[in-house]
Amino acid sequence: MKKFFYELKLIYNKYKLLDGMKSDFNIFSQLLNPYDEVNLHSKLIYSILNDCKFKKEFMLSFLKTTGIISADDVSPDDLKIIDVEREKAFSKGRLDLFFSCNVKDKKYVIIIENKIFAVDQCEQIDRYVEFANQCSADIRKVFYLTLHGNAPSEDSASNLDQVNLISYDNEILTLIENCIKISAREPALREVLIQYADLLEKITGKDVDYTMDVKKFLLESPENFNMANSIQPAIIDAKTNLQMRFWTKLEESLDEMFRNFPDLNYRKTSRDEDLGTVNPWYSESIIKNFYYRAKKSSYYGIIYSLGQVKDIGELFLKFEYDRNWYLYYGLRLQIKNINTESKSYELLKNKLINSDFKFSDWWLGWKSIKADEKDINFTDMDPDLVRILMKANKLNDLIQKITKEVEEFIHIIVD
Repeated sequence: MKKFFYELKLIYNKYKLLDGMKSDFNIFSQLLNPYDEVNLHSKLIYSILNDCKFKKEFMLSFLKTTGIISADDVSPDDLKIIDVEREKAFSKGRLDLFFSCNVKDKKYVIIIENKIFAVDQCEQIDRYVEFANQCSADIRKVFYLTLHGNAPSEDSASNLDQVNLISYDNEILTLIENCIKISAREPALREVLIQYADLLEKITGKDVDYTMDVKKFLLESPENFNMANSIQPAIIDAKTNLQMRFWTKLEESLDEMFRNFPDLNYRKTSRDEDLGTVNPWYSESIIKNFYYRAKKSSYYGIIYSLGQVKDIGELFLKFEYDRNWYLYYGLRLQIKNINTESKSYELLKNKLINSDFKFSDWWLGWKSIKADEKDINFTDMDPDLVRILMKANKLNDLIQKITKEVEEFIHIIVD
């Protein structure tokens, strides 16, 4: 076992050293928000598949990478691109990306919903599936694109069998690597794609070369693979422990913060209180089930009642983690009925809009919680987040930052 970890650490340190020698300049992150799904990622995928010289080769690579086409005997000459659209409007919304093409004797219709940090709308994916089924085509595919291949929420997609999950860290990164090879003799295009591939590796936490080296090492012998496989339960236990550190510290800090609001009729909800199936309190078992991909382990967190707000009703403050959208907080709707027609409700909503809170069918104002300017991803736990969770002083600093932000949020509500 010691030899296994020693050799694995050599690979890790090699790529850590190489990363330190790389230039940190990236044209996309300099000019745009690296996580901007609309103005960066959808635009770039659209541009690639609309390229004047290589669009057939790029489109064919997309079809093969996503598993739409598996035949090896299909060439770009067999492909006829009919339509490539971005933000395509239809009667019930807009499609992030829409493609239609003919391959030999079959017509394909492809829809991509691009979700990095935006929240699903109620029945949103169902509407896209319905639209796809109304299109005249032999093959219809609705793709749900996220950083790591997460599924849409249940209130957005009632039938996941009709939705194809793809990710930036797998299919899109593979597509871009293929496009780099295809455009090798076009330096301007090739370098843009290389920069974009570097950006995808950064925002997904995936180093392709490092992953390939580790895979090669694991496949050198059955012993290497079996040892790596045997430590997975321990990794899940360790991740669960780190999450529990965060949640218990946050709960303690919030309890202390609420003492600054003596006139607020708040209460910490009971862990056994029936607040709906999507509002469980955090617990060690729920977090562990989350890592084992148990279906009902999303949306857990901490919930406080802020009491009855005049002319609105009882409001609930929730801190929630979900594998699709990471960690966020806000006023959770659909727990108890509130008066959305009152002037008080409109006044509160406008105050939250002015403070850059977002809204959905499930939230009257929500905002993501960040650590070192990055969204908190407990699912994959990048090295920076692990360092914060393991070091008491860094974790305390993060908890205090969150608590201060939430205190300002409550002032918006009660002042």
